[in-house]
Parts: sequence; structure tokens; C-alpha cells
Amino acid sequence: MTYLLTAGVAPQWLAEQAAKGIDVGPRNESQKIAASIQKMQEDFKQFNSLVLEGIMLRPGDDASWQDFLTLLKKRKWDGITLGGGVRTTPFLSDYFTELIAATTREQPQATLLFPLLPEDIAPAIKKHMPTVD
Repeated sequence: MTYLLTAGVAPQWLAEQAAKGIDVGPRNESQKIAASIQKMQEDFKQFNSLVLEGIMLRPGDDASWQDFLTLLKKRKWDGITLGGGVRTTPFLSDYFTELIAATTREQPQATLLFPLLPEDIAPAIKKHMPTVD
């Protein structure tokens, strides 16, 4: 089995920021994210030995950060994706840096993947983790 942790910003959090007038970027519109998640779910059907766990992050929320750290320490992860809104939202660059630092500190052996959208995860797995079937 191959264990993969996915971490991305909660779509609801992005919508809340957009409602405040903060530019979250065109990739992070609710309809685009929903379609991308649906594509990701279809793409994941090709993997037989992949165990996936995910977390939706809420930047600035201490409980969300602690949940991420707890999940990060839960097991030895073979791969970890960090993306899904974090990379495409400029004002989250410091938060993205913190995610990378925590991930490399806790899981130095894990293959790191940096998708822009959920639909980018399966192609990244195929490219950077070719032993996953």
C-alpha cells in the first residue's frame, strides 16, 4: 500500500475570503474547485494500492493547523500533496512556506507533490511516484 496525504485550503474558506473582497484568484472559484474535485475522484479510480487521507485547511485557524500536524504525524506517509488553493493565492505564501517546513520536518522521506488543483494530483502521482499502481 502507498499512503498519500493531501492538504488543501477549504473551498468554503476561499469563498469567505472572496466575499470579503480578497482576490483568491480565478482558479479558486467554487464551481471550478467542485469540477476539479470530481475529476480527481474519477482519476483516483485507476489506483489500486493507494490509501488517501486528506485535510481541508483554514489558514489562520489554530485548530485547523493542529489538525494538520496531527494528521501529518499519524503515520509514515509515502507522498504528501500541498496545494489546493495555497499555491494559487498570493497572500498565503507565508502559510505555504510553513506547510512545507512542517512537512519536511515531520516526513522527510515523503515525496512532496505541489498540485495547483485537485485534478492535478493523479497526474503528479503518476509522474513522481511511478511505482503506485
